[in-house]
Amino acid sequence: MVPLAPPRDRPSRPVAVPLTVLLALCFGPFAFQHAAENPSASPCPVFGEGLAMGLAADPALNEASGLAASQSQWDLLWAHNDSGDFARLYALSLDGTSRGTWTLPIGIPYDCEALAIGPAPDALGDHIFLADIGNNGLGRTSLQIYRIREPDVDDSRLEARPLTDVVTFEIIFPPGIAEDLEAFAVDPTTGDFVFFGKSYDRRSRVLMAPAPSAGDTVDLVNWGTLPIAQVTGADISRDGSMLLLRTYEEAFIYLRRNGESWVEALLRPACATPIGWEAQGEAVAFLADGSGYVTISEGRGSPLLFYPRIPWPTEKAD
Repeated sequence: MVPLAPPRDRPSRPVAVPLTVLLALCFGPFAFQHAAENPSASPCPVFGEGLAMGLAADPALNEASGLAASQSQWDLLWAHNDSGDFARLYALSLDGTSRGTWTLPIGIPYDCEALAIGPAPDALGDHIFLADIGNNGLGRTSLQIYRIREPDVDDSRLEARPLTDVVTFEIIFPPGIAEDLEAFAVDPTTGDFVFFGKSYDRRSRVLMAPAPSAGDTVDLVNWGTLPIAQVTGADISRDGSMLLLRTYEEAFIYLRRNGESWVEALLRPACATPIGWEAQGEAVAFLADGSGYVTISEGRGSPLLFYPRIPWPTEKAD
């Protein structure tokens, strides 16, 4: 198997491989590489360097590993700690102000690594997906995703509150495959799950599954590998057109055209995008209004860095 298409620098244009697309769709998992130039493709999106918006004020949020931006509540982010913490969600504003804590009734999870917000096929409204997917020793045969209906945040109450509407999904690897996963995203247009392996040799495995309903077991499908090492975070833009992947030192955006699947989109090289230095940066999230993306590092009082979208001359700024 050959690796997926390599990243490219801004602002060069995406490329396409129709034959490889056809083969991947018919026979996946596949490889994505050595594509021909496509002059009709859209240019890479441009984002500015990270701006420090504030420090995470809650001292208990000391090992932030996942981050998600609310799609319906303005200036609201959700975060969680890495392994060792109780199963709880931290609400905070973009400037780091604490807006409360919510606890899941599951005790201490094994190794929560990622957070996403998206739809559910069997329930209305936005849902938070807490991903207990860490697998450092490659000994786990199944993982867990916890689906929570996003609570309304009342800033007058900062004490910890319980969550009761929690659905658990068992995540099963394909036969013969075990991966350490730290990056997970939910497609906001379909509810489908996408996972990325944390590889040290630039072979990040891509695993996908259709949007599950309560009671479903999630059987992952192996679609190949990306030539990116140590993927630690992922998110998909609200309109479903951009997939953002981050590592400790780099970040990349894959562009999806109208009517495309992510399998097809990942066949083209990624666009490089800014990521600032962080002590141990693992979390990333697009803002719902499309104005940019946010990152945070592990560590007590870590800064929230905002990377603003810079419109092309033909685009209108909001």
